[in-house]
Amino acid sequence: MFQVLKKENSYRKLFIAGIINGVGDRFSQVAMLALILNITGSGLSVGITMAVRMLPFLLFGPFSSSMAERWTRKTLLQITDFSRALIGVSFLFIQSADDMWIIYVGSFLLSCGEALYAPTRKTSIPAIIQPVHMKEVNSWEQVSLGVVLIVGALSGGIVSFLFGAKAAFSVNILSFLIAGFIIRSIPSLESNEPINNEEKENKHTGRMFPLIMASSFLLMLITFDILVSISKWYRKCFAKRLCRSDIPCR
Repeated sequence: MFQVLKKENSYRKLFIAGIINGVGDRFSQVAMLALILNITGSGLSVGITMAVRMLPFLLFGPFSSSMAERWTRKTLLQITDFSRALIGVSFLFIQSADDMWIIYVGSFLLSCGEALYAPTRKTSIPAIIQPVHMKEVNSWEQVSLGVVLIVGALSGGIVSFLFGAKAAFSVNILSFLIAGFIIRSIPSLESNEPINNEEKENKHTGRMFPLIMASSFLLMLITFDILVSISKWYRKCFAKRLCRSDIPCR
């Protein structure tokens, strides 16, 4: 695996950019949720923010390939990185509950960027690596997903606790800028093989499952919803058992 990462120069840069980008974004998510609870104390506001972040994946994700064809994948990835860095600056101005609209709007726009970034990055991989290395590259993609979800969320929580939410937002802004410049150093993310009309039509169908699997944030939300549902079911069953015993229940 390490030899493949060494040989595939373009993928190595794409991999590092994805790690930096993803970890920085987890910093922002953890800090954002902590900040919402701090200034509002409302679980409803947290729920609205998470719902707002999920919406763009269903609305804009399927259009990523057509946009990449118009601007090239490399250009689209740079645009999403640099624009999210600019959007991230707005979170530094949040002071009170009156500024919740900044969180809602900013979260939606950041999620729009990720909804375009994730599938475009995924489709870039086969175009820049040798087919014989696909197995090892898939393994590296699983590694990057784990690093982003675990290291990003954990370190984001630590930074938010020690230095405050604005420090985490600043790290997020910096991560987008660094990732954007790394992507800029990649020669090309386009395939040299011609694409026939039938392949072009197939590119625009059956995207929902790959789109879900491409987004670590969407996977995290789905996992969270499943765990919450299981927890509620367990509590309900436990409450029924108490009601059948001599212990008074509500």
